[in-house]
Amino acid sequence: MNSPVSDTPVLRHQIHIDGTARVLWPHQHRLASAAIVFSCLACVGARGQICIATGGGKTAVISKIAAYHAKTFRRRVLVVGNTWDISAQIGNDLIRHHPETQEYLSTVGSSARRHLPTLNQSAYGRIVVTTIQTWHAQACGAFYEQEFDVVICDECHWGEHAAMHSALYERYSDRAVFLGATATPNRSTSYETLDKVSSFTDLVHAGHIARPVILPTERTGVELVGKRRVLGDVGSATLGMLAMNPERNQQIVEAYVGSKEMLKKTLVFACNIAHAEQLASLFQKRGVAAQPLHSGQSTDIQAGVLADFKAGRLPVLINVAKMTHGVDVPDIRTIFLARPTTSETLFAQMIGRGARKIPGKDFFFIVDFVDNMTLHGANVIRAANVIGSVSRGAALAAHSIKAAPIEQVRHIPGYEELQGLEVQPNQTFGIEFELTCKGFELMNHGDWMHRAEIIRSALASVVPTAAAAVQSCSTPSDQKHLWAVKYDASCGFEVTSRVLVGAGGFAEVIDACRVLQDAAQTAGLSVSVKTGTHIHLAWLRDFEAVRRLYLLATYYEPAIASIISPSRVTSMYAKPLRKHLTGVLWACDLRAWPTQGLRYLGLNATSLFHSHGTIEVRWHGGTLDAGKILTWLSLWMCLLTKAQSSGPPADPRARVSSRPLCVGPRGDVNELAKFLGLKVELRDRLVARRAHLLETQWSRGPLARVAQRVSRRWNATEWSRGGRTRERRP
Repeated sequence: MNSPVSDTPVLRHQIHIDGTARVLWPHQHRLASAAIVFSCLACVGARGQICIATGGGKTAVISKIAAYHAKTFRRRVLVVGNTWDISAQIGNDLIRHHPETQEYLSTVGSSARRHLPTLNQSAYGRIVVTTIQTWHAQACGAFYEQEFDVVICDECHWGEHAAMHSALYERYSDRAVFLGATATPNRSTSYETLDKVSSFTDLVHAGHIARPVILPTERTGVELVGKRRVLGDVGSATLGMLAMNPERNQQIVEAYVGSKEMLKKTLVFACNIAHAEQLASLFQKRGVAAQPLHSGQSTDIQAGVLADFKAGRLPVLINVAKMTHGVDVPDIRTIFLARPTTSETLFAQMIGRGARKIPGKDFFFIVDFVDNMTLHGANVIRAANVIGSVSRGAALAAHSIKAAPIEQVRHIPGYEELQGLEVQPNQTFGIEFELTCKGFELMNHGDWMHRAEIIRSALASVVPTAAAAVQSCSTPSDQKHLWAVKYDASCGFEVTSRVLVGAGGFAEVIDACRVLQDAAQTAGLSVSVKTGTHIHLAWLRDFEAVRRLYLLATYYEPAIASIISPSRVTSMYAKPLRKHLTGVLWACDLRAWPTQGLRYLGLNATSLFHSHGTIEVRWHGGTLDAGKILTWLSLWMCLLTKAQSSGPPADPRARVSSRPLCVGPRGDVNELAKFLGLKVELRDRLVARRAHLLETQWSRGPLARVAQRVSRRWNATEWSRGGRTRERRP
């Protein structure tokens, strides 16, 4: 095979076509470059695959590779897909974006006349586009006798070990290099993955595909019974039972009708043909233009329905296994998952239909209709499992941190609490919610377990794979990937999150707070002045960094105190730092870090060296308001990031004004925000929070006297040598 390395020119970041430029994403260039280099250097018979999540531009990469080999190296390229829809996508992409290839681009197969009518029917083109079935059917003809240098298999995970693909490989293994492309690679593949896998999560975070927004789960209440297939997916008998359930079908239709202005163009995945027909009829009765799409229709009808959906004449399309791959409708706004599946591949393909990003579309909705699964204990794979930390926190087993710049969270519809927050994307965190009720000390075990189960069940509705623990003791659990409900001697109930990370973790906190508010009311639980909301943030196990953090937090302690309740500032479970700073500064290394007496500091580092690997912030009062919690969490992420490389911003001996907490550089959150470099949105949140507390708690009401006393205490404390503190007399 003709494959000199020196002949490989440098790949450009744009492909110029007739004076225009087609811009490819960086990950597409990286994968295309890897595939070209692999095909140039690898021995014949070698197999390499590129893995790009649905919506990430896999077709663009394939057509680029095919055109590049045919034009630059004058190699013969065979492109095969597992359906004509997929093959036609590649052929049309070559026609549109690589018009120079049309003189040597051809196709083979009777169905090609309908899917690729402008291409020549010939087995002698330099690039031949066909399907694996067509190639196998002509195994005795002229097509089979053709020689190719590169064989590109789209959706290479499909039937890789089946007879047709085995025959294809056997035919060209002594002549060609094989390149596969897939969005859902097999675990037991014989292809070598080229470069980094571009997963769904990676592409969302990079901004290449639309961000999924999981709307509140639609729970059908239908009990699934029956047997699964040999391959593990839900059986046809069970799907048929779901299809004929009138209440479930009506629920699906009403879910759309009630929010159609928001959901817009919607793709529904139905259980079977009868289900699609029934849903289409129900949609039409409610005045919604909807049509089914399934294999029971003629080819012309299918083409017409799909054309109407693409053109916007149909706002709702109900399909049965016809839109999982090989179809490009980029303006789909919502995916309705009306059929269950335990196949991760199928689930990823279904939600991927909405992931295509176009101007004006940065997100898409997922509505999951969840049935009760009793099939040998198997759970329905849900979007949260497939897309991981995109819209939820990743199910991590331990806390960790890796240096990364602070990012501002993008707006996600339905999660307005995230607007303007800042996050350290590689810093894990956790939340502890304390709940209480009157007489919890006298509560018997059965009553406690009953209330705890109400909380656990509520959490399971939004994070079903990570809310399975109820512990009747407060001992630390090694199952950090689970939400848990524990007994707390100070208040009765403590809800702890699993290890969360990034904006997805922020969104999961919002979901949890929403269900906890209702569940706490049902269980007769509430927050009070005796409860707190603690946050744990992964941080460096570096003693000098901890010293910098404590110095910085102590310097700005008045400002921090002005945005929390005065009842929490005076709490014995969240003591101020200044009275105990000496012990922190006098410790000389990690082994000498004092574990006794410092656990109840407002900023607690004992767990950093002795258990979880986190800094615990205990100041915030009890709340189930996600906006308050996440604003507080975002502030501390920024403060900890600053402390990694910087200490107090000025002379630590500087006197504090005797005026109220909110006045002066050390008591003003504006000064703190300026030092941390906070964006205006987060700063305004902190200022608004301070103003609210000053008006409602710090300056009037039953806590006014306490507030005045605390204010005098904060403002009467100054720095002295050795980290000691002393009272400044009036």
